[in-house]
Amino acid sequence: MKKGFTLLELIIVIVVVGILATLGMQEYKWVLERGRSAEARANLSLLRRLQRSYFVENDKYATTSLFITDLGLPAGTDSNCNTSNEYYFKYSCGSNGTCSAQRCTSGGKPPVGPSQYSISLSIDGVLTGFFYSY
Repeated sequence: MKKGFTLLELIIVIVVVGILATLGMQEYKWVLERGRSAEARANLSLLRRLQRSYFVENDKYATTSLFITDLGLPAGTDSNCNTSNEYYFKYSCGSNGTCSAQRCTSGGKPPVGPSQYSISLSIDGVLTGFFYSY
C-alpha cells in the first residue's frame, strides 16, 4: 500500500485554501474601511468641538480653512487627498457649523463598498451619511 496524497486531493486542498484566502482578504478590506470611517468620525467630532468653541467667542462659525488646515487635515479638492497619503477623507465645514468628510478616491485610495461616500456631523451632534460601524 502506497502512502501519500493523490493529485486530486492536493488540487482540492489548494482550491479550498484559495477560496478561504479570498474571503479573508475581503473581510480584511472591510475592517480597514471601518477603521478609516471611525477615524473620520473622530475628526468630525473634533471639528465640531472646535466650531462650538469658535462660535462662543465670535458669534459665528469658522470657515473651512481655519481649523481643517491648522489640524493638518486635507480640505477642498480631491487632489489634496492625492498628496496626503495618511488620510482617506477630505474635510469641509459650512457656515452653519456642520462639518463633513468626503471619502477620497484619488491616489490609489478606492473605498470598499460604495464608490464614494460622505459623513456629516451637524453642530447639534447628528451624524448622517454612509459610514461603517461595528
